[in-house]
Amino acid sequence: MRKGIGTVVRKGIFLAFLIIAAALMYKPVLRAYHGYTAGDQGQEQLEVLDIDKLCRVFADTGQCLCRHRRTNERLSLPYEECVSLARNN
Repeated sequence: MRKGIGTVVRKGIFLAFLIIAAALMYKPVLRAYHGYTAGDQGQEQLEVLDIDKLCRVFADTGQCLCRHRRTNERLSLPYEECVSLARNN
């Protein structure tokens, strides 16, 4: 069964429409994704008491990691402070 020229043209127009729609949506979708994944980077970090910081130094890599005692949120501390807190715990 042969398709008529009208069917082929309609499918071509529909495909062109999909490509144009995808191209127009690329930038807003990408901007929204970056806004969503950025999380709270722009927010000011509240002061965390030393007693609420749990730090650990991994012997095999020398990496130091600190987490909040109650929320288990990873804390961004300088390496020297992290090692000092790990030794005191």
